[in-house]
Amino acid sequence: MITKISELEKYISAARGKPYYDYLIALGNTEDIRNKEAYRLYLWNIQISSAFLEVIALYEIALRNAIISALEANYKAYSILNDNFIRALKPLARDELLRAVNTVVKERTLTNNPFNYNEYEIIIGNDNRVLPLRIDTNVVSPGKVVAELRFVFWENMLAKTHRARWINQYNRGFTNIPSTQRDSIITDIHSITEDIRLLRNRICHHEPIFDGRKINLAHQYSQLKKVLDYISPELLEVVDDFSRINELLSNKP
Repeated sequence: MITKISELEKYISAARGKPYYDYLIALGNTEDIRNKEAYRLYLWNIQISSAFLEVIALYEIALRNAIISALEANYKAYSILNDNFIRALKPLARDELLRAVNTVVKERTLTNNPFNYNEYEIIIGNDNRVLPLRIDTNVVSPGKVVAELRFVFWENMLAKTHRARWINQYNRGFTNIPSTQRDSIITDIHSITEDIRLLRNRICHHEPIFDGRKINLAHQYSQLKKVLDYISPELLEVVDDFSRINELLSNKP
């Protein structure tokens, strides 16, 4: 039975095990104890990573839908497929949206007619006018496009460069933000969302998140819950009902 990080390294590589062992050197224990504790810490890192992904899954969907609720009030049912909305986006966000649109179009079109696929793109006319996209909503539904969009797209929607598209209707999605603090809180949510995305990416690449000197997990969790509370206090009840994070944090090796 494996009880030491050195034994596990046969399967995960020495490079993967080293951060856990090195972290424990400062505690001054014997090599054998460090070896065993590093193994326990590695398993704990897997558990806390999984627990964070569970809550981040709710965070991503709730945040995305909160922004969509505000967008729909301005751009109606087709919101993110509205020409005016797409053209108002900065290049990186627009490219991401059109990438998602074209992914949906390609999947649908190639299934039915593999010889009739053309990508949507921003077209400049001979007189330098930007021509309409005319996205066929019979083929492309907002829901399918939303499912293809990466988390960073919604993070960008919180930035000052994009929030003007929806912030006048913010209370349709963020029901618990006082109107007098709207701008500062949305800025705060943008910063928190970037941190959450970076944490999620680190977890998904199986990187260590255990070292409190580098990542304050308790603070990250608190910030995540703060944003969910801005969307709706009911979401905090949901998180408290299923989250394992506090228990795991209190039982860190």
